Amino acid sequence: MAGSVLDAERPRPSSRPTSSTEEAAAVAAWWQRPAAIAICLLVFYALLSQFNDPRAYLSTDTGGKTATLEAMVSGGDWDPDLGYWAEEQDPDGSLYPMFATKQLGDKWINATSLPMLLVARPLWSIGGYRAALLLPMLGAVAAALAAGALARRLGSRNGALASWIVGVSSPAVIYALDLWEHTIGLALMGWGLVAIVERLSASERWTLALWAGLAFGFAASMRQEALVYGFVTGLVLVGFLMVRRGVGTAILNGVAMVAGTAAMIVANALLEIAVLGESFRAGRSAGAAAAGGSSFGKRVEEAIITAVVPFSPGQMMGALAGLALVVGLVWLTFAMLDGGRPLIPAVLVGGVYLVLLLETASIGLSFVQGMIATTPVAGLGLACVWRRRDTEAIVVSIIALASLPLVWAVQYTGGALPQWGGRYILLSGWVLMTLAVAHLEHRTPQLLKVIGAVGLAVTALGVAWMFERTNAIGTAFEEVVALDDEALVFADPFISREAGPAAAENQWLAAVSSEDRQEAASVLIDADINEFGFVTRTGKELDDEQMADFEGFVANGQSEIEVFDGFNYVIQHFVRN
Repeated sequence: MAGSVLDAERPRPSSRPTSSTEEAAAVAAWWQRPAAIAICLLVFYALLSQFNDPRAYLSTDTGGKTATLEAMVSGGDWDPDLGYWAEEQDPDGSLYPMFATKQLGDKWINATSLPMLLVARPLWSIGGYRAALLLPMLGAVAAALAAGALARRLGSRNGALASWIVGVSSPAVIYALDLWEHTIGLALMGWGLVAIVERLSASERWTLALWAGLAFGFAASMRQEALVYGFVTGLVLVGFLMVRRGVGTAILNGVAMVAGTAAMIVANALLEIAVLGESFRAGRSAGAAAAGGSSFGKRVEEAIITAVVPFSPGQMMGALAGLALVVGLVWLTFAMLDGGRPLIPAVLVGGVYLVLLLETASIGLSFVQGMIATTPVAGLGLACVWRRRDTEAIVVSIIALASLPLVWAVQYTGGALPQWGGRYILLSGWVLMTLAVAHLEHRTPQLLKVIGAVGLAVTALGVAWMFERTNAIGTAFEEVVALDDEALVFADPFISREAGPAAAENQWLAAVSSEDRQEAASVLIDADINEFGFVTRTGKELDDEQMADFEGFVANGQSEIEVFDGFNYVIQHFVRN
């Protein structure tokens, strides 16, 4: 068992005087202490966040969260209702300017989960977006510490290296810098796995299964894939206990885990009913599950993208490069462990990242989608899966790999490209990364250092991309908000949701189709709007026939706002005729 191995390796107390060399080693080991790791990572994230513009985000989903928090604080209450200035003219909200806004009773809600918003609200009232970022930062810190705890249970001496790799060289860094729930969900699921491994390795306490269920259930209130990972974890737990401890023990622990998960799901539903008047999270998850397996070809494509693709998303070259990267990392690990020749796999891995670097130099910074591409140490973990025969490693490997097809089967389609490191499968990468550290840190530490440095470089590209993106979009929307038009109509509700609070506070609409534009014209006239601007992207401007959809208005010039090089917002202005 991992527990006995760790106990055997742990130094015994000694009464002899401590030498100066030992004292120096103890001082040098400060970086291995969880408290020091936590403080350093939190400071690291806080410093990085200062380079990002708080008026723009990693994803438009965050725009809905920031708009909700601003509405709560400005309203002086805890009500997430965004309101709608054109509710009288557009009662069904078909022109609402923020994608995925739902009407619940008399409220307009653009939030996928409630707990994080309620916890973030006091922070927002103190320091706005930057203060609220403390939550995802703490989530990333907790995920890093959980990796260290799991690594120790898998045979690592202290687990510090696993914590540092997760904390500075993984997608957790990117998601720590945006007001999203990913790091918190990852941390909860990670600590849930730690409890499961502890239960299997040494402890007889069924309460560990209960705590794991609570952790996965709480994560599910924010991250939908937590239900899949929790389901697979529960099955693996019951299966192993049934073989090792008997049917009664397996059933007891399985029931405990299910009870913990169910309790958190019910608690979240009651919270939603108390705040919103009805529950919406369970329906959202049920809808995703019902759609599972549909659009099979699309799901396979997006599975490949989120798993391995380092560049050229959606193209054959990107998929082949991702496959080459996986083969190279696994081959390289076997070569280093078995004393083989690592040159060929090293060239293969290096070649993929060289192409990624050259593409970045030629077309600019962009998303790196693949889990293995952004987390190459996880690729080493794939090789370690086949080298470990202990129960703890087998359990976490099965959970990490068996969950993947189920997550891909039920995840929302159409969102694979704007995902850094495959945001729905972060836990699998986290587990494989931790397994690699535990297995390789004493066998071939050079390999871990080199590949960890590659992951750090890719993460640095992601941080630079966020800096570029948030500053460009934040500045562009400052100009959009300052336009003289009485109202704005956006060609895409994703564009307007980029603006966050501004989308809910101003007289904005979103009109995607010809029918929408005709309806928008009627709404604007009924609202006594005499001039408006139609906002779209470069190359998507309305032609004369499309402009005629705005009956009662005539074109009155055009302006352009630069966002990125070659990507601008175009505003076509209209006045009443």
